[in-house]
Amino acid sequence: MAAAYHPPGGSLECFVASDVDGQRGSGVVVGFFKAQADDQWRWQGPFEPPGQQHVPVPLGAHIAAVHYPPAATLEVFYVDDASVVRVVWKRANDPWQAPVALAEGALVPPGSPIAVAFHPPGGSLEAFVGERLHPDDDAGALVGFFKAQAVDQWRWQGPFALPGQDHVAVPVGAHLAAVHYPPGGTLEVLYVDARGAVRVLWKRDNEPWQSPAQLTADGFAPPGAPVAAVYYPDPAGAGDDHLEAFVGGPDAVWLLWKRKDEAWQPPYPLTEPGSSHSGLPLSAATHSAGNTLEVLAGDPTFFARVMWKERNRTWRPCPVAIANRFGVNPSSSVATTRMMEITGGPALSNVGVKGVDLGANTEHLGAHYFLFGDVPRLGRVNGPPQDADLVAFAAGLTSDGVQLVPVVGADGYFAPFTVKRPDVSWTPQTPTKHPRARLAGAARCTCSFSCSRDLTESRCRTLSPARESCPT
Repeated sequence: MAAAYHPPGGSLECFVASDVDGQRGSGVVVGFFKAQADDQWRWQGPFEPPGQQHVPVPLGAHIAAVHYPPAATLEVFYVDDASVVRVVWKRANDPWQAPVALAEGALVPPGSPIAVAFHPPGGSLEAFVGERLHPDDDAGALVGFFKAQAVDQWRWQGPFALPGQDHVAVPVGAHLAAVHYPPGGTLEVLYVDARGAVRVLWKRDNEPWQSPAQLTADGFAPPGAPVAAVYYPDPAGAGDDHLEAFVGGPDAVWLLWKRKDEAWQPPYPLTEPGSSHSGLPLSAATHSAGNTLEVLAGDPTFFARVMWKERNRTWRPCPVAIANRFGVNPSSSVATTRMMEITGGPALSNVGVKGVDLGANTEHLGAHYFLFGDVPRLGRVNGPPQDADLVAFAAGLTSDGVQLVPVVGADGYFAPFTVKRPDVSWTPQTPTKHPRARLAGAARCTCSFSCSRDLTESRCRTLSPARESCPT
């Protein structure tokens, strides 16, 4: 499915290949849309752009949709059953036009991924697909198409070969991402090559295309793996604009990014290793109203998961499920949600806790633990010192509230926990603050604290590392 906002009509429109004629394996592109002027933003459709009865599209075909401002058009691209790259389009709110063939007789597999972007420096709309090098070969190369008013009055040009692909093939059917990056005036196309390395092709303004630059080591991701890319302008307006790319690796969703004309940063995992599967689709977009950058990833259990960051700050640590798939029972596992600030109660007050900072949390041996930080003494002259750290576990965890049981020492006060660093002795540091023992990322630490007699030794001796605010 592909979607695009079309400003001339104030409409949001999405498109999918549908088996409208009951033909097994083939169909046509159909659309849906909503606009304030049409039944107050209620979705309309499906509708079928004309002229598709003789040019079926494979079910499951990749589709790309884009608004092209110079011509005020909305354009939808796909590769049909006959390996023809086609576009259907409309201008402003005029009727949809019949499909136009961009290339016939090309060695492009039906339904292939296609990437499209508007490149303002040249006023051009540009599209990219992977073409076979030989009819029986799975190796390919990227080819491009473009149109611009200054070049033959918006008639499509191409296909043209992109340079430097002789020694590193593009897998046939590889996912592609195309994006315009205003700070550099560049148009950039990303993909994972046949050796499993992320590469980028680019040009600045209307200059010639540059050869592919390798952004990762070989074997980084499965050849042709899903990719997405997006321009993220600095929400603060301070010029810290980013180009961010996302890759579905064999075990995680990875981020690569660059600032202005600086070099690309090394890949960084947005999800924990082992949490993702190869081939899951990715999509990324900025949400200006919330100053967020959001990435949606396919999931075998849920409809999709979303990862995001706000105002160029740290990425949220865990992908959040949007909704269950139809027919799939909701997960029964406990998950943490920021609903309230836990500040005390009789169970805590009786052991010398008048207030706390909420820190990390983890599930261990069937119990959900909270590792609080900075407990003030507030007039107390005995027991743990100022800003000692509390451990409590949930005896009751329901939608009505949390019943906490503190870990208590022999003196009747709460038993502070400490963090053992590998190179020094025990040190009273909160895990979420200690630079070498954060409960996030790859660092490993052991949290140890004394126990009251009603707790089993195995329950309170060791806590496994955890990440803040993650589903357990």
